[in-house]
Amino acid sequence: MSMLGVSERPITFSSVIGQKKIVEGIQRGLATNSLPNVILFCGPSGCGKSTLARLTAMTLNCENPKKTEDGLIEPCGCCKHCKDIMEGRYNLGTSSYNGNDINAESIKTIEDDLNYDATFSNHKILIFEEIQQVTNTAKMRFKNILESPQTEKNGIYILMTTTDENQFKSSYNKANADREKNALRGRMAFYNLSNVTVDDISNYLFEVYTSKLDPNGDFDGGLEMIPYIAQNACGSVRTALNDLQQMFNMRAFDKDELFKILNYTDEEKESELVTSLLFKDKTVLHYIKEHTKDLEGNYPYWYTILSSLALRDMLGEPFEQEYKEKNYQRCKKSNNIQNLFRAFNETQQLCSSYFNPNVFISKIYEYYCGNNQNTKRLVENTSVQPNAETTPTPTVVKKVKKVVS
Repeated sequence: MSMLGVSERPITFSSVIGQKKIVEGIQRGLATNSLPNVILFCGPSGCGKSTLARLTAMTLNCENPKKTEDGLIEPCGCCKHCKDIMEGRYNLGTSSYNGNDINAESIKTIEDDLNYDATFSNHKILIFEEIQQVTNTAKMRFKNILESPQTEKNGIYILMTTTDENQFKSSYNKANADREKNALRGRMAFYNLSNVTVDDISNYLFEVYTSKLDPNGDFDGGLEMIPYIAQNACGSVRTALNDLQQMFNMRAFDKDELFKILNYTDEEKESELVTSLLFKDKTVLHYIKEHTKDLEGNYPYWYTILSSLALRDMLGEPFEQEYKEKNYQRCKKSNNIQNLFRAFNETQQLCSSYFNPNVFISKIYEYYCGNNQNTKRLVENTSVQPNAETTPTPTVVKKVKKVVS
């Protein structure tokens, strides 16, 4: 049995989680024969880029495409072309390339492949996955392929995926980057996919758990772990499915056990820590001092929580989630949201190349104790090599101890 992230990959457009507008747009293009010849799917890992590219390829060469009640198109999933793509096999009608395999030497093979007509299918389809990994020496020639008249021929489709469209726009140099990107946009369609919401992932995991993993309802404890899995999936359905399977296989139906096994971040705990910082709870300084080596991993999470609170504070628009709004109203009473956010921003600016825990500790001390010239000089003169194991400078530790006592 394969991992759920593989076995549960959607085989129809209707089974794709999230991305509703983009999915419907592709289906309408297929139904009206108005789909662009070149498409770039952009988005974070696990949001459905490769799935949509494969479903599009399946439908284009499907022998018996189905029409939905809304007049949209779905692949049949039963014909040879559909099954080949579903099982990762590619024939003369469809070719697949990975970005890290595309270099100056392989471009010639791609050019030859593009010139071959589809022998046993309606369309010639080339799928390029993770094109941000295309080597710099091959980017120019790869871009020329996309701009060649050959791609505008009827029956030829190029489907690409990337996690970073900006990587692909630097085909010439920085000065020409925007111009090159605009030129490409005139020859292809960009679909920007977003992270799947926590609610959508939770609902989907519930369906999978009750229908695939525990159809008899013998292990209801697993259902209580689903919200934690959805929260820690970072918008990736694939990650959520694989974590769900690990949780079930190990019978990790306890929150603390689940977080330890899957190395999750406890959102409630980290949010509470940020709240304590806002109210200048001195015990937090003890925690920061004792977990200096963990600060590099914790800092981005705290920064995300604080950024959300600061944005809510500036815009005045309530959170949709009741628990987030309730937490904001509680934090607002500290009158320190913008001050702490400023300290985090200054840390971010000083640590733009690599995270320096000493800088962060100094800024937190400055936030607690006010403006201090000695602290400023300490921050400006702090020098730590990237990736080196560091410990707080004696001066900072001494001052933090003084504040705590």
